[in-house]
Formats: sequence, C-alpha cells, structure tokens
Amino acid sequence: MPAMRLLTPLVALGASLTPGCTIMVIDDVLSDRIACEQPGDCAAGFGCVDGACQEVEAAVVPPPEGTVVGADGGEVLGPDGAVLTLPVGAIASDTELFISRESATHVARGCEEHSGFFRVSPEVQLASPAVLAIPVTDCDACVVCAAPDDDEEAWLPLDEPSVAPAEAAAALLSRTGQVVVAGVAP
Repeated sequence: MPAMRLLTPLVALGASLTPGCTIMVIDDVLSDRIACEQPGDCAAGFGCVDGACQEVEAAVVPPPEGTVVGADGGEVLGPDGAVLTLPVGAIASDTELFISRESATHVARGCEEHSGFFRVSPEVQLASPAVLAIPVTDCDACVVCAAPDDDEEAWLPLDEPSVAPAEAAAALLSRTGQVVVAGVAP
C-alpha cells in the first residue's frame, strides 16, 4: 500500500514533465542512486559500487579523532584504511595529527582518482619523510598525487617509498597539510 501512495504523486509530477524527463525523475526518486565511475566521485562516507554511490560500512574500530606523535615516531590511522607512518625524529615535539576525508568536489587534474580525497593536518614540515598509504584495489599503477598550490595546475605525483603495503598506493610526505588522492598519473 505505501508504494501506491508514493506512485500517485510521482504520476502527477510526471504528467507535468516531458516523457524522457518523467522517466528520469521517477527512476531517480525510486532508486535514490547517484551514478559514479570511481570512489572519488562519491561524497565522504560513500563508495562507488557497481556504478552507484553507496554508503560504506564503518570500520569495526573507527580511527581515533587524532593521534599524538612525537620524536619517537608512530602511526596515524585515518578513514577508509589510510595510514600515515612517521619515523623516529620526523617531528621534534608532540603533535596531534589527523587524517580526514576531503570533499569529492576536488578536480585532480592529471591524476585519475582511484580513492577518496584525504588531508593530513595540521600543516607540519617533517624532518624526515613519513609514508602515507591509501588502500586501493585493482590498481597496480596507482600513486599518491598531491594538490598543487595553483588550482589550475596538474596534481603532482609524490615520490614513492622503496617498500609499500600491498593493495595500497603509498607516498613519501615531507610535509603534512596538503590534499592527496590515490590515482593513476600519466
């Protein structure tokens, strides 16, 4: 019975639209699906599954709000399995670091996205490079690309570490604070 109540207003709405438009409006309302081609097309908390943005289940253990890392180094866990590993001496004093999802509205010129967008904050210059790993599947050519200072420029592939986790794109970060994405760069 609830479907009948929903369809009656939709039929009335459809009568005021052109035939092609009517089908799209009714299909969109009934399916509530946003089309996508890759994870970066979806908003934070959603993943691209079978061509549509779908809510992604939260990890069994959510990442901490922030992680204090000092001269002894350490790991910062982020959403979607992103991990920043800081070596001993990368930061001189205790600093609380966060990895957060950024909006999918970024345009990664020159980098075909295969993950969501991330930012490690706050902005800190590191004494020695840290390794940022972003999980990716079915993308052996993926690297981590960083947003340029000028939005009109191409995104820059970051240097890769000599050893990286399996099923992840990894990069060496000499500073934090920039927006990054895993993807394929030409």
